[in-house]
Amino acid sequence: MNNSAANDLRWEEFRKYTEENAMSRYERKLLRDWVRSGHSVYETVESRYLPGPSYPPRDFLGMYRFDRELTEDMVGMTRAEKDAYLKACIGWSDPTPEEIAMETAREHTPELIRDRIRRLEREVFYLWQFVAEEGVLDEAKGYVDGRRDEAIPFEW
Repeated sequence: MNNSAANDLRWEEFRKYTEENAMSRYERKLLRDWVRSGHSVYETVESRYLPGPSYPPRDFLGMYRFDRELTEDMVGMTRAEKDAYLKACIGWSDPTPEEIAMETAREHTPELIRDRIRRLEREVFYLWQFVAEEGVLDEAKGYVDGRRDEAIPFEW
């Protein structure tokens, strides 16, 4: 599709979109500027506050409204309160001291040991997946839970 045809398509989308969706004059102006800059009205846009793509994905006007709601909600908040609010919006939780300690230990573990752990974790994952697919997951969990504290042969 040539540039002129793509441009015509964007403006046709804009026309239909503005007929089918209620919006203020200011929102229509913002949307017109968005299309004028070479974008589709349906193109997904990222939030100015939250990292990465949103779920559900939002078009320009949807994201503008979402960000405006966040802006209004954060009026009068301190920087720390805003950070906490935005983290809550995406389900973020700060790492616990135990998680920080585990990450620090992981960073200082020799590569040879990390490779061995990675292989063992994959093996355990696929074994449990197989057990679940065979329909004996509950029985296997009960078996493991009953022996979790027992030493295995040749244990260090």
